[in-house]
Amino acid sequence: MEAVTMKINIKRLTIILVLNTFILGNAFPAFFYTVAEKNHNCNISSSNLLYDESKYLHVYPTPDEANKKGGYWLISEAVTDLLRNRWKEGKRGVYIHRGVYTDWVTIDRGIKDIVDIVGEDRENVIINLNFTSSAFHLGENAYNIYIHNLTVLNSGKRTTDSSFILHAHKVKNSIKIYNCTVKNCYRGFYFETGKGVIIENCTIIGCDTGMDFYILSSDNQILNCKFRYPEKYNLVIRGDRNTFYNCHFLSDDRVGYSVNIYGYNNIFQYCNITTNPQNSSDTGIYIHGDNNKIISCNISYFSFQGIFIEGGDSNEIINCKITHCKDTGIELKGLSSSLPIKNNRIIDDCFIAHNRKVGISLTWTDNTLIESNRIKYNGKTRHKYWNKVEQECGLLIYDISCTGNVIKNNIFLNPDVPDIVCYSFKNSFEGNWYDDWNELKNKTICKRRGYPIEPRIDCISIFCNYDPHPNSSNKSAPPPVVQIIYPAGGECFKDNFINITWNAYVPGYGHQDITIEIGIFYRKWNIGGNYGEWILINRTNVKGGISTYQWNITGIKEGFYQINVTASYVGEGIDPCRSCIIQPFSIYPKGPKISKIVITDIDINSTEYIRDDDEVTIEVTICGNELDENSIYADLSELGGGEEEKPEKYTESGLYVWRIENANVNEANNFAYVIVKANDITGEARNVGYSQVERKDTQKPEKCEILKPSHGIYINNKKILPKLLGWSVVIGDITVEVTAEDKESGIEKIEFYSRGYLLGYIDVKEEKEVYEWEWTESEIGLFYARAYDKAGNYKDSKMIFIIKIG
Repeated sequence: MEAVTMKINIKRLTIILVLNTFILGNAFPAFFYTVAEKNHNCNISSSNLLYDESKYLHVYPTPDEANKKGGYWLISEAVTDLLRNRWKEGKRGVYIHRGVYTDWVTIDRGIKDIVDIVGEDRENVIINLNFTSSAFHLGENAYNIYIHNLTVLNSGKRTTDSSFILHAHKVKNSIKIYNCTVKNCYRGFYFETGKGVIIENCTIIGCDTGMDFYILSSDNQILNCKFRYPEKYNLVIRGDRNTFYNCHFLSDDRVGYSVNIYGYNNIFQYCNITTNPQNSSDTGIYIHGDNNKIISCNISYFSFQGIFIEGGDSNEIINCKITHCKDTGIELKGLSSSLPIKNNRIIDDCFIAHNRKVGISLTWTDNTLIESNRIKYNGKTRHKYWNKVEQECGLLIYDISCTGNVIKNNIFLNPDVPDIVCYSFKNSFEGNWYDDWNELKNKTICKRRGYPIEPRIDCISIFCNYDPHPNSSNKSAPPPVVQIIYPAGGECFKDNFINITWNAYVPGYGHQDITIEIGIFYRKWNIGGNYGEWILINRTNVKGGISTYQWNITGIKEGFYQINVTASYVGEGIDPCRSCIIQPFSIYPKGPKISKIVITDIDINSTEYIRDDDEVTIEVTICGNELDENSIYADLSELGGGEEEKPEKYTESGLYVWRIENANVNEANNFAYVIVKANDITGEARNVGYSQVERKDTQKPEKCEILKPSHGIYINNKKILPKLLGWSVVIGDITVEVTAEDKESGIEKIEFYSRGYLLGYIDVKEEKEVYEWEWTESEIGLFYARAYDKAGNYKDSKMIFIIKIG
C-alpha cells in the first residue's frame, strides 16, 4: 500500500505537487504481520456476512412500528434475546432499521457463530448518547460479535460517555467493529481491558479523545480509520502490541499531542498524521514507551515537533516523511543527563524536510542510529534555542553528554544553515553527503563551550572514501561534482529497464579524465520492519563523458535500493581525488503505485481561487504490472464529489482522471482530502493516496512596519522627546506596536529580534490593524520585527537602533 500526501489550497487555481511516496509491494504483507499473517479474521467484511432476513431480529425506532412489524424497539432487548434464547432458533444477527435510538447495549457473552449487529444505513441509523452512558459495552466474556453500519453521537452535554467500551479479551480477534461513525462523544472507543479487537473503516469526529487504550489493552488492530478534530487527543495508547494501519489523523490547535504512545511494541504503518496548517496542534506523535515502530508514515505541519520521543528507548522511525513543522521534525530527549534515552533508530530513507528550525534534535540521547535518510531544507533564521543563540540546522546534537550516536550514509541538503551542529565529541559520523563541499567547514559545526572546532571530514557516501588533498607537489583540484538525475526516488517502474542518469564534472576541468563507478545495493525487509545489511548486487565501471547506464530489473526483488555513483578524477599533474553520491529508491514493478496527483480548477472567474460550483479535475498517475484497473476509485467527498467514484477516463501511460462539475469547498478550513485506492489482481488493496489541500502562497507579506517605538526617548511606555540622532532610548517596559498585512494567506506570527537574537513573538489568532507585544528585558542593538504569513513566508521591518534599559 502506498500513501501519497499532498497539501494544496482549495482556493488556489492550479496546483501540481508531486510528493514523496511510500510504497507497499508484495513483500510488505509479511511486514504488516499482525494483521496479514496472525489474524485471518481481519479480512472478513460485510460482504462475507450474507444478509438473510430470516436469521435476523429486527429493531425499529418507535414502539408502534416495532409492534406493527413484529420486531423490537430497543436494540439492547433484541441483542439480549438473541444471545440468551433466539440463537437456538437459528437467529444470528440484529438488523437495526433507519432511525434514532437512545438505549445502550451491554454484551458479556457470545455463541459459536458470528453475531452480526448491523445498521441499515450508516448515516441514518443513529444511537444518540444524550446521557452519561455508552452505546455498546462489551464485557470480558464477549466474543464473536460484529458491529457495523451505524452512527453513534452525543447531542447533549458530554461528560464521561464513550461510544464503545471494550473489555473483551477471552477470545482474541473475535470482536470486530467496522464501517461506523462516532461524533462528539467524550471518548470514541475506550479499550479498558479489551484485547485482540479489530476496528476497521471507522470515522471518529469531534470527540475529546478519539481512542483511549488503557494499560491492560493490547493486541488490537485499527485499520483504515479516520480521526478528525478531537477536543484533546486523537489517540492515547497505554497498552502494548497494538497495530494502526493506514489510518488518518487530523487535528487543530485544541490538541497538544495528536497521538500519545506510553506503551510498548505498538506499530503505526502507512498512517497520515497532520494538522490544520492555520490552527496547528503542538506535536504529531509523542512517544514515552519503548520498542514502538513508526513505519512509512506522513507527519506534517505541527507547531513544535512532528515526532517527539521523550524517555523512550529502542523505538524505530522507518521510511517516514516528517515535513513543515514550525520547530523540529524529530526530537529525541532523555529525562535528564543521568537518565538518557538509548538505542532509538531513524533509518531507511526518512524524508525530514522544510521544518522551520531543526530537522533532527538530540538531547540526553545515547546510541541512536540515524542512517540513510534525506535531511533537506530545514532551518531559515537564527533564533533563541534553550536560552542559547544557535543557528538552525539539519541535525542538532545539543547536549555534551550525548554519546555513542551514529550518523551515517545520510544526505544533508540545507542550503541556508549548517547541516550539523554538534556539542558532543563522542559520536560517529560516517558516509554522509553534504550539498556544498566548498563550504564544508560552514556546513558541519562542532562546538565546545561556544568555540568552533574544525570538523573531521567523514566519508562522503556509503562505501566511498575521500582523500581531499594528499601532500604532493602536484596541483590540487576540487573534488568532482556528482549528481544523480534519475531515478530521483518515487518513480513508477513499469518497464524491465531503468536508465540510470547522472552528471559528473570537476569544476574548472570538465568531465574528461573522469571514471565513473556505479554500485547498486539492496536491503532486505523482514517481518515487523527489521532490516538487513546492504548487499551489493551490481557494480559497473563507465568511462568519462558517458552519463547513462541501462539496468535490467527483470526478475529483480521488490524492496529498498540505493544507487551509488562514484566519480574519480586523475589528471596530468593533478592530485587524484574522488567523490560520490547516493540515491535511495524503491522498486515495486508488480504492485500498483500512485505517483502523482494533480488538482486543477477549470473555471476562470473573478478570483484565482477554487470556489463553490467551480469545475475541478483530479488527475492521478497509477501504474503496476499487476494492477486491477477495475478496482480504482477515489473518495472526493471533501471536494463535493462522491465517496467511491470511478475515473472518467484513463490513458495507456497510467493517467486516471476524475471531474467534479460543481465543487463544494470548505471555506473555513481551506483544505480537504482526496483518497485514491487501487487493488492488485488478487483483490487485495495495495495503494491509498491521501492528498491534503494546502495554501501555496509564495509571496512575502505586503507589510511589516514598527509603529512604536520610533526614533526618540521613551520612559515607561510614553514618548517624552522626539527624534534623537536617528535612534531610540527606551527606559522601562514598553508596548511595541507593529502593523503587518498579507492579503494572500494572512499573518500567522510576528517575531521580534535584536542583533539577530529572538526576543519574543506574537501568535496571531485574529488579524488586527495593530499588533502589540510587551518588551520588558534590557537590550542594545538593531531591533526589527519579522512577520510570517500562514504559508511560511516572511517580511522584515526596517531596523532601528535601540538602547533598552530595564
